[in-house]
Amino acid sequence: MKIPFLPFAAAAALFASGCADLFSSSPAQANPYAWRPQLPVAATLDDLATGTRPLRSDDRVTVTLHATALDGPQRHEDIVDGAGYITLPLINDVRVGGLTTSEAEKVIADTYMKNGIYNKIAVTVVCQDMIQEQTYSVTGEMSKRGLFPYKEGMTLLEAVIQAGDLTKFANGTVVLTRNGVSTTYDLDRIRRGKDADPLIRPRDIIEAKPKWM
Repeated sequence: MKIPFLPFAAAAALFASGCADLFSSSPAQANPYAWRPQLPVAATLDDLATGTRPLRSDDRVTVTLHATALDGPQRHEDIVDGAGYITLPLINDVRVGGLTTSEAEKVIADTYMKNGIYNKIAVTVVCQDMIQEQTYSVTGEMSKRGLFPYKEGMTLLEAVIQAGDLTKFANGTVVLTRNGVSTTYDLDRIRRGKDADPLIRPRDIIEAKPKWM
């Protein structure tokens, strides 16, 4: 059996070119944003709640340093830049992009100790954006107000009940605001099965309206 020379040669050249690109690409040619982690499509809010989501650019982080050489805990706030770095006292830029908060804590502590700045130090990293990604807020005529933990599949009625339900001064309607768009729902009709009970999402704002409005 004869193999056509031209198609075979073209395929071999293409393969060789791909291998050459694979092994000869330099860091300078690499995408500077290639570190950015991507959550799997099937990721749930439970993944975020356990702190497994890696830090990304534009994440707001609070780093707290605990060391005997310090006069009490020191808090520093910064935003992860486009290359994955934050800036901290005495050690300047530290790359935390692509790391979980626990991994970032270890990297920061190790950097301080390897540079001989502290013999022993404990570091706490909190990402404000992760907190918002796993909560919804409640205001107005509710028994409890503030942030509440979000659970995947949670409905509006379940969210209201988790917040202690409406007060006696509520008129039975709530306004759900998402991404700047507000929709009014009648909770009494939802309880009676007359209207559908909509799903809520992280960062939603639920406001219970008073009777006099």
